[in-house]
Amino acid sequence: QLIDSVDVRIHDNYLEFQSVVESEYNNEVYPNTLYINFEDYELTKSYCPCQDFKSNYKTDNTFLCKHLVATVLKGIDKI
Repeated sequence: QLIDSVDVRIHDNYLEFQSVVESEYNNEVYPNTLYINFEDYELTKSYCPCQDFKSNYKTDNTFLCKHLVATVLKGIDKI
């Protein structure tokens, strides 16, 4: 299991997902966070320290790496 746990917090106007995802090949861990706005159901902010996110977020601020996608998919079960 590459995601130990996902914290899902519901705030006044946004949903917050947080988790730590483990790499399956090189034993790194990626703590990540993602916020979705309730008013327009859009991604407000996200962060993952992986290289894929760092490289792509510069040109696309809605980019989601596989670690963020895994976090949201696991977190949806908690809502």
